[in-house]
Amino acid sequence: MSNISEIYLRTLEVSDYETVNLIRDGQGVYSNISGNKFFISAEREKKWIKSLIFDNNKNYWAICLKSDNKMIGFCSIIDIDWRNRKANIGGMSIFNKYRNNGYGIYSLKLILNFAFQELGLNKISLEYKENNKVTEHGIEKLGFKKETLLRENIFKQGKFYNVVIVSILESEYREQLENEV
Repeated sequence: MSNISEIYLRTLEVSDYETVNLIRDGQGVYSNISGNKFFISAEREKKWIKSLIFDNNKNYWAICLKSDNKMIGFCSIIDIDWRNRKANIGGMSIFNKYRNNGYGIYSLKLILNFAFQELGLNKISLEYKENNKVTEHGIEKLGFKKETLLRENIFKQGKFYNVVIVSILESEYREQLENEV
């Protein structure tokens, strides 16, 4: 298992479009997440990243290794509701080569810290495919609580899958941090 000190998050830049496109096209990336696979051209990826720059209701980050600053994935907070101080995790994609090293969970910890400590949000939600036990185990360790089950909510790989929605409150996050010490 890797150490959180091995990675950092930085703002996703337009120049990252080729890497994002490679990650999205990678084998296995979409098999475990609740999103569907779309084949996107590099130019469309570039235009999409440009559109994020001025959107105050989303934050997208590159997940990078500290050792060589190499981008190994990307993650986000989306649907930021400033009035009600809540948002959703928009997803996380990591090159297959770097998966199962704890980088996803460590990235999620960095996102939660930013959302609660810097943005002043009160609630973060995310969804995942019910059969994704790796994600389920990781987010339970972080203190997320199940809110609902969406039955046969997505169709991919030739069948329907249930989706679980979970959330964590700022007070639960703070309590989790205190218990780690």
